[in-house]
Amino acid sequence: MNQQNLFKNQYQNTLKTFFLMAGIFAIVGVLGYGISLRTGNINYLYIFLVIGVVQNLVAYWFSGSIAIKYSGAVKADVNTPDGAKLQRTVERLSNQAGLKTPEVYIIPDENMNAFATGRNQAHAKVAATQGLINKLSQDELDGVMAHELAHIGNKDILISSVVAVMAGMITHMIYIFASKGENRNPFVGIAIMTVSPFVGLMIQMAVSRSREFQADAGAAKITNNPQGLINALQKIHQNNDEPMIKADESMAHMYIVNPFLGKGGLNRFFMTHPPVEERIMRLKGLYY
Repeated sequence: MNQQNLFKNQYQNTLKTFFLMAGIFAIVGVLGYGISLRTGNINYLYIFLVIGVVQNLVAYWFSGSIAIKYSGAVKADVNTPDGAKLQRTVERLSNQAGLKTPEVYIIPDENMNAFATGRNQAHAKVAATQGLINKLSQDELDGVMAHELAHIGNKDILISSVVAVMAGMITHMIYIFASKGENRNPFVGIAIMTVSPFVGLMIQMAVSRSREFQADAGAAKITNNPQGLINALQKIHQNNDEPMIKADESMAHMYIVNPFLGKGGLNRFFMTHPPVEERIMRLKGLYY
C-alpha cells in the first residue's frame, strides 16, 4: 500500500506540533513575566522558563510512556489467547499499511476503546481495552486497530501525545500554585487558576476533530472493509454506558471514542470527538 496516498497529514501535524510547543512555551514565559512584575521577584520568570523547557522536552520524549502509564495498560502477553490475538491483528494490519509494528498493550477495562501514542513510528504504541478484544468480531477489531494505525501513519500520535502531557502538566501546575503559592502570594494562585483553563482548552482545540474522520477513512483503506469499522463504532456507541475506570481527561482526545461517554457535566461541552453517527455516515458516504 502506497503510504504517500494513504497518509497525507504527516507534514502538517509535525508543523502543528512545533507551533503548539512554541506557543505553550511563550504563554508560560509571559505568565512568569507577569507574575515577576506583580511580585517584584524576577525569579518567577526564570522558574517559569525552566518549566516551559522541561515541559516541552518531557512532552516530546516521554509522552508515549506517560500515556501508557496513565491508562493503566500492560504489555500484551503473546502467551495468552487475548494477547496473541491482538498482537497478530496489529502485526497483520501494520504490514498491510506499510508501517513498522508498534508495541501492543492491553488496558484492563471492560469498556470498548483503544488509542495510539508515541512520538513517531519507531516509538509508537497501541493499546486496546480488554472489552474491545472480548466483545468485537475480528473484522470489527481490525477496523478499530487500523484506525489507530492510521493515526500513527498520519503522525497524529505526535501532537495528540504532546497535547495529553501538556494538559496534564498544566493541571498539575494549577494544584501546585493554587495550594502552595497562594498562601505566600494570592496573585500567583489566582493567575494560574485563571489562565490555565484557557491554555488547556487551547491545547485541546489544537487536536482537530477532523483527524478522526481521516483516520476512519484510512482504516477503511487499510482493511479494505469499511463495514468492520462501521459495525465497531455502532457497537461501541451502543454499549459504552459508563466512563472508563482509569481514563485521564487530558488523554480523552487520544481514544477512538470519548472515554467519558457515560459522564455528564461540562465534559459534554468540550467533546474531543465528532459524533459517532456522523463518522458512520461519512464512512458510508465514502464507500457505499
